[in-house]
Amino acid sequence: MFADSFVPVVIPLVFLTLIGPVQGWGMGLGVGEDEAVLACAALTSLIFLGRAVYNFGHEAQTFGAGKRKIKTA
Repeated sequence: MFADSFVPVVIPLVFLTLIGPVQGWGMGLGVGEDEAVLACAALTSLIFLGRAVYNFGHEAQTFGAGKRKIKTA
């Protein structure tokens, strides 16, 4: 849930910081717009991949020699 509220706020700020300075945003690194879009897409993908690993990490035991359920009655 944190990523769902965090990404829409931070990604535009990262984008403007990468391409800036632009009107209304005085700081920036001067990166090209295409490169900034790729960087923001990669950052967004990493954030949601991290969220998925965090959310489903407890199920990683099922792929290895984890606990096995014993069927009873």
